[in-house]
Amino acid sequence: MHWLTILIALAYSAALAFLVFIEGWELLRATMVVVGTAFGVVLAILMAVMLMTRGDAESFWAGFKRCYRAELVGLWNLIRFK
Repeated sequence: MHWLTILIALAYSAALAFLVFIEGWELLRATMVVVGTAFGVVLAILMAVMLMTRGDAESFWAGFKRCYRAELVGLWNLIRFK
């Protein structure tokens, strides 16, 4: 898997662990905050893409598809070889 995907997953896990263990939040409440933050980041990225010109947006989606396909292949190889 790509290092950025692993880094993002670790950051969200660390935020969840901080809210639960250090701040003393309930697990469901902390999970909703972390998931809501992730959803907000995705919406912000989509908004930025919508504000791009057509050519820039097409190149962005082409790169996104290429990276996403590589991530899925990496995940498949990780699961298959275990």
